[in-house]
Amino acid sequence: MNFQFSIFSIFPSKDCIMKNVTPLPLALQRRTARPSTQRGITTVQIAIGILVSIIALVGSFGGFQYVAQAKVNTDINILADLKTSTVRYGSTLGPGGFIATTNVTMAQLNNLGFFALTGLTVASDASVKNQYNGAVAVAVAANTDIEPGTEGLNFTFSGLPSAACRDIASRIDNIAHSIKAGIKAGGAVFVKTRGAAVDAVATATNCAGTGNVNELVVTFSRS
Repeated sequence: MNFQFSIFSIFPSKDCIMKNVTPLPLALQRRTARPSTQRGITTVQIAIGILVSIIALVGSFGGFQYVAQAKVNTDINILADLKTSTVRYGSTLGPGGFIATTNVTMAQLNNLGFFALTGLTVASDASVKNQYNGAVAVAVAANTDIEPGTEGLNFTFSGLPSAACRDIASRIDNIAHSIKAGIKAGGAVFVKTRGAAVDAVATATNCAGTGNVNELVVTFSRS
């Protein structure tokens, strides 16, 4: 008997193998499937992005508030120095010294160092501007601004923002003889009368101008 065989007769054919292969369960096929290379933005990434935006917004607002408060603090120091200079200058002039307006010009006070303070800008013509680029003016205090028989000076700070106007007025209560506040175009009214305390309601009402349009008129006595 003749036997004819080849090496291929020993092993089953490819078709036979494929017919006898049992398919993998569907769950296992999913596990072994090649992961997709395309990925979208996850919920966690979106949440992180929103959190970073909120932190940046809060930080910028806090920075703005810090700068605004720093300017108010500077104005308080400036006014305290002007009070000291008024008392010192008044003592050298003697009674009636402030009534002579030639002693109270911007040039004269500038020469005496009244405005050589941080935050105030003195121009070549002796005009003075505050931190908000508003004018700073000085005049002899009127009888309505100061106690009868007492002399003093009025310092007007123009071009103030509403918040600065309110904060400055409330914080110089203990050094100012009287204070007026208002919108520059409409004039200022008393928010602190002679020797009294600052009226918070009147201050809020008269410092409510939108933009840098508010002004304070602060009266310091010579004593």
